[in-house]
Amino acid sequence: MTKILVADDSVSVRDVVERALASREMEVVSASSGIEAIERIEREHPDLVVCDVLMPGRDGYEVCHYVKNHPDLRRTPVLLISGTVNPAVLEEAARVQSDDVLGKPFHMNELVRKVADLLRGTSNGIAGSLVPVEPERPATAREALDRLAALSGVEWAGLADRDGMVIEATTGPGGEAELAAAFAASLAPALGAIGRELRRGALQGVSIEYADGILTAHGIPGVGGLLVFLRDPGAMAEVRYWVRKALPELAHLPELSE
Repeated sequence: MTKILVADDSVSVRDVVERALASREMEVVSASSGIEAIERIEREHPDLVVCDVLMPGRDGYEVCHYVKNHPDLRRTPVLLISGTVNPAVLEEAARVQSDDVLGKPFHMNELVRKVADLLRGTSNGIAGSLVPVEPERPATAREALDRLAALSGVEWAGLADRDGMVIEATTGPGGEAELAAAFAASLAPALGAIGRELRRGALQGVSIEYADGILTAHGIPGVGGLLVFLRDPGAMAEVRYWVRKALPELAHLPELSE
């Protein structure tokens, strides 16, 4: 069985990638840091490495450089994942001889296609990453949540109905999504009242800060709410951008609009 090593400090990203590849009958081993990735690469000798660029200890570029300069592993394909794919990232990826780059958030089919192309030796490589590709619209609520969970700094994402019950959620600590959904539902009437009092319309979202992260809740007309928990406050701007794109898509998914 083909063995893939997935290195990312985000549990959600590792879960998304593992689920996508395991469904294609690939064995997936994971690492949560660059140092652990190198240790597992040395021990496991994977057929391909999927590695996030930003990780603690040693980053994805260093992991890729290690693989490409290893006497026994230098032919192993490396797919780097980055929240930003621009000429600077592509130049550094080329310098360490990465075989391809995938931007976050990614569609599962896009990830699987790149992995399959690299294993077959038919990838367009880094040059192909310069061509912008419009992501496919999500077919299911879970698919939309997986895209959000793939963003750097995001721990989990979930959907709640108007009664505060969880409809769907990505991997998260036990019960956390359920409690967040109930709390968000209890806030909804107050948020509507505040918006009316300020004469600025109903509030569309709220962010709550904890010692270890930020919970954001966004209303979806006719459905309920979208919940996203971030460990890294620096990811908030990117999360807001993708949430704005996700809300209209979620509102029109058949499974939620019925």
